[in-house]
Amino acid sequence: MSNRVEIDSYLAAEEAAFDAMPQPLQTTDPALYNKLMAAKLASQRTVANLGSIECRRVG
Repeated sequence: MSNRVEIDSYLAAEEAAFDAMPQPLQTTDPALYNKLMAAKLASQRTVANLGSIECRRVG
């Protein structure tokens, strides 16, 4: 993809904007919120690990 950098930048900005929004679930159901945040973090770690595996294959 020739425009991967732009897409990644756009997605990062949108995620930051979303994360900055008020999160009512934090107050209404903190246990569910914590579970969702843990899943999000695990997903991000998986993607990061896949990226490093891909880089090792290329290099």
